Amino acid sequence: MILHHGYKGAIPASANVRGLRLRVGNIQVGDEKLLEDLFPEPRFNAWSVGEIHIFDQRVTPNGRRDHFEQNVHYLNLLNHLSPFAREISRRCRTSSIQRNWTRQFDIQRNVVRAKLAVLKQGTLALAKRSRVLGEAQEALVGMQKIVAKEVLPREVRQSLTTTLKRVQSDLIKIEKQKKKNVLSRMRGPRREAYERVLASYTMFAE
Repeated sequence: MILHHGYKGAIPASANVRGLRLRVGNIQVGDEKLLEDLFPEPRFNAWSVGEIHIFDQRVTPNGRRDHFEQNVHYLNLLNHLSPFAREISRRCRTSSIQRNWTRQFDIQRNVVRAKLAVLKQGTLALAKRSRVLGEAQEALVGMQKIVAKEVLPREVRQSLTTTLKRVQSDLIKIEKQKKKNVLSRMRGPRREAYERVLASYTMFAE
């Protein structure tokens, strides 16, 4: 029986359960790395948990019990196990790709929100405001591309789409605001002093 989980990453070695293992009777032969080479990407063996009990007496452990006698019967066993290892690797790779795209989406979302926070202050000069707005729009496009990735499960894409629409709505509101600087009524040294202070704060916030 094979049960699949979410394959979110490697299981800690301290758990003492990771990896596919082979047993003869009640004795484990080798360690969790014995079947590692069956995986197209060996690291994915550490993402799995499994024990395979061998009843065929022609598949015999060596004297040290750290491996098996290299005969045709042992090789036949590996041939039968290889498809399972490939399927686990495929699931692990898919899960890894999905998590990476979700993480990239969060990064782009945080970029947009940071830019929006700066724009909402209304203290930027028009040229600076245009540049920050463009950076926010570029990050939003990145979010849209990620949502379109078919590798993502439907429920994940729906969740990301909801977030995307919310961020997009906030950006549209900012775009519709008047581009007039809130310091425009000030004149002379006082305005310059405020602009220097706010410019420093803006750079820190970005």
